Amino acid sequence: MGDFMAKKFREISQMVKNIFDKYNKSRFLFENYHQQDKNYDLYILVQFALNDLDEDSRRILTQEYIHKRESLWWNSYYSQTTYYSLKRKAMEQFLACLKR
Repeated sequence: MGDFMAKKFREISQMVKNIFDKYNKSRFLFENYHQQDKNYDLYILVQFALNDLDEDSRRILTQEYIHKRESLWWNSYYSQTTYYSLKRKAMEQFLACLKR
């Protein structure tokens, strides 16, 4: 069971990272040059999804994927166990918001 969960966590993590990579490029273009690229719709969707999330989920996704903080940034907020369970919840909620 543990191995399946770990694999699933990594897969979800990669999916979320890919979405935010596109989001960040689109955000950069839009905020700096007022240009809309092919991922502009995704940019808008991600904004809505982030606004729908609870504070912890929004903080985790923003710090991890937008600000790309150093790897242990969460230490001042959460224990490791709490962080990973909150990160999983954040990623799952985020993907669910995008599907709506």
